[in-house]
Amino acid sequence: KFKRINKFLQQIKEFIEPIKYKEILYLVVNSIFGWLLIYLYYYFINSAFNVQVDYFQVVFAATISNLALLLPVSAFGNIGTFEAGWAIGFALIGINKDVSIPIGLFSNVYATILTGLLALVGYLILIASKRR
Repeated sequence: KFKRINKFLQQIKEFIEPIKYKEILYLVVNSIFGWLLIYLYYYFINSAFNVQVDYFQVVFAATISNLALLLPVSAFGNIGTFEAGWAIGFALIGINKDVSIPIGLFSNVYATILTGLLALVGYLILIASKRR
């Protein structure tokens, strides 16, 4: 039993050893920047619906909605789970659920459509590059 575990741990160690700290720092900084942009997207969506919240309130509330995505009960595009988390998160900062649920639904559907369009563009570029 322990031979398999030791072998697995050795493989992890061999994988991690060649990674440079610069690369790890680069990944961490890019990850934080990506999340900041996602929360900025949520902030602008709320502003478009005239919901008066500041950026840090959006970060807190949207983090709750993102944590809800860990639940294993989601449909296509996490519709339902995301909105429930969104409603809970924004209720915690004082936004009515009748306001937050439609905004969460719009935010989720809009992001899914944009992601799908970007994937389609990438796929078309991939197909075009294979023809050359």
